[in-house]
Formats: sequence, structure tokens, C-alpha cells
Amino acid sequence: MRYDVFDSLDWLYTDSKTRANPTRAAFLLAPRGGRPGFQVLIEGVPEGTKVSFGSRGLADGEGHRIREVSGNLLHSVPVEYNTGEDGFTARNRPAAEGISRQAPFRCFDAIEPITGRTRTWENEPAAFYIQVLVPRSALPGVYSGEVEILVGDEAVTIPVRLEVAAARLPVKSALSLTTWYNMDQMAVYHGLQPWSQGHWQMIRKYAEMMVAYHHDTFRAPLDMIDSKKGVDGRWRFNFRRLERLMHIMIDAGMTHIEGSHVGGCLRWGMPEMYIRVSPELRERNVRLASPEAQEFLAQLLPAWRSFLVRRGWYRMLCQHVADEPTEGALSDYTAGACAVRKYLPGVPIIDAVETPYLGAAVDWWVPKIDHYERDREVYEMHRSHGDRIWCYTCCKPGGRFMNRLLDFPLLRVRLLAWGCAKYDISGYLHWALNSWKGSPFEESVRKAVTLEPDGSRNDLPAGDPYIIYPGPDGPWSSMRYEAQREGWEDHALLMMAKRRFGPERFDKLVSKTVRGFSDFTDDSATFRRQYRTLLKLLSG
Repeated sequence: MRYDVFDSLDWLYTDSKTRANPTRAAFLLAPRGGRPGFQVLIEGVPEGTKVSFGSRGLADGEGHRIREVSGNLLHSVPVEYNTGEDGFTARNRPAAEGISRQAPFRCFDAIEPITGRTRTWENEPAAFYIQVLVPRSALPGVYSGEVEILVGDEAVTIPVRLEVAAARLPVKSALSLTTWYNMDQMAVYHGLQPWSQGHWQMIRKYAEMMVAYHHDTFRAPLDMIDSKKGVDGRWRFNFRRLERLMHIMIDAGMTHIEGSHVGGCLRWGMPEMYIRVSPELRERNVRLASPEAQEFLAQLLPAWRSFLVRRGWYRMLCQHVADEPTEGALSDYTAGACAVRKYLPGVPIIDAVETPYLGAAVDWWVPKIDHYERDREVYEMHRSHGDRIWCYTCCKPGGRFMNRLLDFPLLRVRLLAWGCAKYDISGYLHWALNSWKGSPFEESVRKAVTLEPDGSRNDLPAGDPYIIYPGPDGPWSSMRYEAQREGWEDHALLMMAKRRFGPERFDKLVSKTVRGFSDFTDDSATFRRQYRTLLKLLSG
């Protein structure tokens, strides 16, 4: 059968073909502890064909082996509209600069681990993602072997050559990562009764995947607290369900807790903010600065603190007030922040922000990457006073900026962490791990779901609401998620380089690849050469 090997940073599409001079072998480079991979396209495979995978692993010249090699079938997802130049979609605005392809199209993003029941899907060529797990204890050197993909009755054997550098990844990345997850969708898409034993087991699978992909911070939804007001006017709080969730996340390996927002706007950009953690007060739209909301927080937040202290979790906490506050919302936002400061002493306030002009109300600032560069001087002033700087992307930015969207080159996803290294940013936040609507295999653009201050509507761009997919037995990774994971591992290497060579030489090294969040190497072959240079420097 005719096949071709492709770089894991190059998108494959449903109309992709093997090249005139196809690549017949895979050549990989990784640090110890890395998980490099490559893609394979096989032509002429009918839909519904059973596929299987086999490998005896890789060995060096002295017989040392790397045994864990996994095979995965790729599935395509649609891109109905391109991302817009200023974000959202190009349905009613110009397309972003440097998109990977003009929409509509289908690209191979979802990664299904090959099992005994794996078959090719309808209207798709056979595309695969092969990954090698390099142990941290592996000896440096060149390892060779083969992988076999069995498609129906025919086998494709692919030679693999892996160069393992002496550099070893640390156990934990220095770059914090939080991605907000949707537990309701976990139940819906896996056919589970909410809060059943099966649902909790599925939540555990998602938590374990997140930790394996370098998430260290998890969102603790305070609306999971059962709050009831007694006849004496005092609120009573039951943390039982939230405690079970937190045990799952911490047992999986999370090290930081992100208390969810206590308030929020009815519509993005509005100056008024309302209490959001009490269903009763939320239904009545009680202003965050009002005496009623402040009294509720005066009872909730001390109970939250006491709950965390008893379990030894208080020092793990950072706390949200409200999402994306603007300067116009300063009054209500500050009222919420004051309550957090009063009742959760020593806990840093973290929020995605639309402005750097919120005074001392924020400790961990999370601007969009384009806003950080626009207002860098002000954010760096906050840092000079002891604050931390994180960053985020969402339906914005578009243009040539890095983002994890389906119509952006995969290299942009990986380079997000390089941008964070360049600017010494502490963490990255994204709002959506698995906020699917409809089938993510049939619909990627969420149309007319975001409200602007003037009441107009915009689309969420392709891939913004999710970076993983619902498989039959648990979550599936994606090519974007793999690129993001490798970026976080690159960040760990870059921090090693910074410690070894000092800030000035480090900046010169990073700047060969990334000079800013919209100024970077955009060719995967060029990036691979620069990546090799990084590993060589760290292995000497």
C-alpha cells in the first residue's frame, strides 16, 4: 500500500495525498522523558476497514530498548469558517493572516487510540499518529526499530529512527496551565447519569489526562457548594460534592486550586457585576457590591477558607473574582476583591482581565497575549511590585497571533509556551477543555453565541471551545493537544537553558524562534533545526 510519513506539526486534510516522493521512514529527536510522534497517511483504504498496530519498540546498538510505542487512528473534524483577522470568525470579517488553509475544509485533529475494535471512518483516508514514550531513564543515543500498521489484510511497515538527547525533562513543568473543563458535557457525551459512580470515574479519566498534559491548576467550581439560607438568616454550606471533585484532581497530581468566580456580568463588557455562586441570588441578579451580596460572601468565603484549611489545601488556592473585568466594572470588581482579601487572607486574586488599570485589586494578571504586548509596560510595572503575569487566548486574538485554533498552523500551538518563556510569563489559561455543542466531529464553529456590549453576536472560531474529543470510553487527545504538550516540555528545556546560560544568552536563543506572540518562526522544518540546536546546547 502507498504511504507517506509526515511531521507531527503539519496538518493533514481529508484531501491530502501521498507526495510524489513520499517519506518512507520516521526520524525523531527527543529529550529523555519526551513523547515525540509522527503522522502516517495511507491511501486506498475503504471505510470500515479494521486497523491494528504493533511494534517491538526501538533499540540502540547495545541492545537498550525503548518499549512504549503507541499507534492511533486520526479522525477529521470540520472547519466551516476561518478565524477572523481580529478573532471570532471570518463569516463577516477578513480572515486571519497566515491561516493554514481557506475554509471550508476538514483536518485530522482527533486521536483515537487503536484497540481491537478500531475501524476507519466514512469519507476519510487512513491517517495515523504514532508516538514514542521515551523514559526519563533512557540512555542517550540513536534507537532504531519498526512499527507495523495492519489495515485489513495488508500491512505497512515503517522504519523509525529516534535520537535521544542527553537532556532530561524535569518531572514538572515550570509553566502553570489551567484549562476549564465541563463536567456536564462529560456526562452527556459519555451517556452517564450526572454524579453517578460512572460519571465520577469519567471525571477521573479526564483529570488524569490533564495532568499527563502538564496541567497543574484546576478550577474548583464554587457553585458546586450546596448553599441554603436558614430561617435565622444564616447561610449553611455543604462542600461534599466539591470535596469529592477536589480529591480526584489532587490525587491525579494537580498542585494548585483555582477558586471559581464569585461574580460576573450579565453580558460581556457591562460595568455591572452580579453575584454568581448562589443560585438564589443569581436568579435575582444581586449586584456584587450590594449589602446582600457582601453579606453572602462574608459567610461563604470564611466557610471556604475553613474547609480548605482543615484539609491542608489552603496554600494551594488562588481565587477568581469575576471574568474579564473592564475599567467600567472597577467598582463592582473591587467590592468583590475586597471581600476576597478580607476573608481569604494571603490568597492571590487571579483573573483574565481586559485592562491593566484595576489598581491593587489583582495579584495574578491574565491578559490576552495581544493585550499583554500592547500594555506590556503597565503589566511589567505590576510585576515589579510583586504581582505575577499569566496570559490567555480564547476567541481572540486572530491575525498572526499564536492561538490553539483549528485553522491555525499547529506550530502556533506549540510556540505559545515559547512566547511565555520569552516574556517570563508564569502561566497560561484557557476557558475550554471540552465545551462541545453538537458533535465536535461535525461542527466546530459555534455560531452567534457571544454577545458584544452593543448586543451584536459573534461566532466562536473553530476549535476554541475544546482541545480534546469524547471517545467511547474516555477522552481522546488531539494533534493540537499534543502540540501544546510538547510546547510545555520545550518550556522546561528553555528554563534549563536560562539557568545555565543566563538571561542575555537565553534571550538570543529564544529570539531565533520567537520574538513575540505574533513574530515567530512559522515553518516546521526551520523550527526542527532550532529545536535541535536547543537540545544540543543542553546536552553538552
